[in-house]
Amino acid sequence: MQIYIRNLHINMDDSTRIRIETMIQNKLKKYAGHILRVTIQLINFNGTRGGEDKSCRMEVRLKSNSNVFVENISSELLKSVDLAIDRAARAISKTIGRSRAIKRELLPVF
Repeated sequence: MQIYIRNLHINMDDSTRIRIETMIQNKLKKYAGHILRVTIQLINFNGTRGGEDKSCRMEVRLKSNSNVFVENISSELLKSVDLAIDRAARAISKTIGRSRAIKRELLPVF
């Protein structure tokens, strides 16, 4: 699973980047066999003014040529990332479940 992190208007040191990558790997390891790459875009809309302005946009590219997109906005960067990863995990689970159900429907019955 490849992880790409892009940030706009957010000062992020290496320890924060590593922490985010670790969060992704830990929470999505159950689906690692289905994931090609994870792209996260972190945005701080208000800059130093604060408020609920830290956005985490996440795209998960699956091996089944499906994409999962989620976004979460919070006042804290890591909280926003954490909630976005949770939402992505639920969406991945649903997507995998749907593809399995479709494959079962296509199997011939003898």
